[in-house]
Amino acid sequence: MGRIMRARALIALLIFSFLGNCQSMFLGNCHSMFPQRSCKSVAIRPTTIVANRFINQLKVRGGSDEESDEPALEELEDEATSVMSTVNSITKRFVIVLGKATIAAVYGCCRAVKAAFQGDEDVEEEEEEPPSFMAKAVRTVKRMWTAAWNPPNSSEEFTADLASTFKKKSKTKESVEGVSISDFGSYLEDAYSVSVDRGEEPTTVMGGTIGDALRKARSKARLLVVFIPSTRGGRGKKKTPDHNAIESLLSPEVAEVAEKNARKKVDSGSYVIWGAKASSPEAITAIKRLKAKQSSSSKGDKRPVLAVAYPAQVLDSHGIPKLVPRLLAQHHCSPPPSPELMAAWLNALRKRHAKQYASMHHELKEAQLFKERTEGYKSSVASDIQRKEREQKEEEERIAIEEAEKERIEMIENRRIEIRESLPEEPSEDAVDSMTIALRFPDGRAGQRRFTPDTPMSVVFSWVDSGFEMEREKVVLSTMNGQKSFTWEEVDGISLGDSGLGRMTGLRVTMKKVETEEEPSEQPFLNKAASTRK
Repeated sequence: MGRIMRARALIALLIFSFLGNCQSMFLGNCHSMFPQRSCKSVAIRPTTIVANRFINQLKVRGGSDEESDEPALEELEDEATSVMSTVNSITKRFVIVLGKATIAAVYGCCRAVKAAFQGDEDVEEEEEEPPSFMAKAVRTVKRMWTAAWNPPNSSEEFTADLASTFKKKSKTKESVEGVSISDFGSYLEDAYSVSVDRGEEPTTVMGGTIGDALRKARSKARLLVVFIPSTRGGRGKKKTPDHNAIESLLSPEVAEVAEKNARKKVDSGSYVIWGAKASSPEAITAIKRLKAKQSSSSKGDKRPVLAVAYPAQVLDSHGIPKLVPRLLAQHHCSPPPSPELMAAWLNALRKRHAKQYASMHHELKEAQLFKERTEGYKSSVASDIQRKEREQKEEEERIAIEEAEKERIEMIENRRIEIRESLPEEPSEDAVDSMTIALRFPDGRAGQRRFTPDTPMSVVFSWVDSGFEMEREKVVLSTMNGQKSFTWEEVDGISLGDSGLGRMTGLRVTMKKVETEEEPSEQPFLNKAASTRK
């Protein structure tokens, strides 16, 4: 019975130790991963406490007194301690192996996802005809499988790849390890310790991706010169074929050929020069898309890649235009050409591929014409809109003037009715002190009426306005001999008797002249000049 109980105790201790260690390691990892959240609230029972409680229970519930003596208990405790140490070591190894396997599986899944999203881009760009859906699916699965089972060399490389996978690609100005797109020539000169007199107008060597270079070359109707060194640059290294090729590429002779007009009467250069670092992703992608050959010497040393490509424009399966590089020529670089030979080689290629230049120039001209037509159409539409707005504004102003004039005429008509009703009665012919006023109008009309001498002169103007429909503010009453004339503004408070008119007076009715700004007379200046001569 004692042996059975001892075996049960050892088995129970083994199970309790394994579970307790797993629990401790799990909570310890949680506390290290999430230090802001405390895991101390969970009760962790070490295996020693569990073992002691189990042994105490054996003492109470065990068999006879002989089986529960002190030597047996000490022996049981020693065996429990050895079992716990063994279980601890096995548990640690198990947890470590399980953790490494889990991390490796996560890393493999991340690499597979990255390969699925990025890997198919280069293959599709280098093929003129897009593959079928089944071929794309097979390629994607193959890439994912390869990436999942091929871990990187170090965890740092994986971290960098993982960060680049989820980093959004910028469509603006790219750079190559701190080197600007438009400053790659200076990078080559500094990285390979090349001293070249680049002249007053140095050669512009682009960096970035091959896609950016193709778009720039196509927009300028030029061919693309691709240069990829064979080795990484570094100070203190011996002179390699890369140094000679870079000296020739940055020479003034090559710059002159690159900026030379490809065709007569067409003001555009001939080449856009692009470069990439050796063994960089941009360089590998360019070599694949160009289908260029990277040759090597008999000793196994690689040579730089120097090629000329045509940025051809094709349509994909969806009818969207895209640029595909077509390799026109590749220099063997064995040895690399001198500045004069490289300039002559590029000049010969410019003459040989005149059709490609003509095609790009024609497309560029058509694009310019289309842009001009579009801008002309937009300006025409804008001018039409302005003309319509101007006409609408003039029409609104005309309507407003007509409405105002209509209101003014209506007001004048109402006023004339009131004037007719308010005119004083005409004296009789037998009245001794009456004054007779006769009117003569320019259109031949005439009028006559009698007034008393104390009648205000303004009543005569009101009579002209109400009886002959001529606004009193715009008429001038003057005697026949022209010696006296009266206006509406001047007769305020003057009666007929005070005006100096006779008992029978004829007045000529005329309209006021519209005052205009007259040019200053030259007579004062003539008088001043004459006095000066004197």
